[in-house]
Amino acid sequence: EFYCNSKNNFTLCKNFAKLFFEDKTYFYDYDIEKICLESQNNVELLQVLPTFYNIQISSKCKSTCSYCPYPKCYEEKNKINPSQAKNQMSFENFCNLVDKIKDFSNQAVINLSLWGEPFNHPQLLDFIKKVLSYDSLSVFIETDGQKITQSFCDELKQIVENAAERTN
Repeated sequence: EFYCNSKNNFTLCKNFAKLFFEDKTYFYDYDIEKICLESQNNVELLQVLPTFYNIQISSKCKSTCSYCPYPKCYEEKNKINPSQAKNQMSFENFCNLVDKIKDFSNQAVINLSLWGEPFNHPQLLDFIKKVLSYDSLSVFIETDGQKITQSFCDELKQIVENAAERTN
């Protein structure tokens, strides 16, 4: 998207101009096919800023997914199964991280919780509220769904309705 409607796209356009137009006065001085071919292989144009962040807010999970490498890796490193884990990210650390993500990428999707089950964190709704407090950030939750309650859904619905509409 070569237009300046976001920080990511502005940086992309800036990189594009630096790569292709620094020594030329007009766009038509270049062969557009050559630009397209060179652009699709240029890392400075393919991935400008990160727009998806995995954040693990809880280490604990049931450890029953047959395809997941997390339980084995966690057990090797910590000498306990992740079903017994107690590590959780503090809300303060999460807020600091989300603020930095907003400042750096501006527009992004925050994925909760990478490996651990996010519903094991007692402040999950607060984490969601924090992400949605920024119009340019969205939240994505990976869960086995076993701990979802009607009460949680009702509270989440309220949070989402109170948040601005997302475009990402």
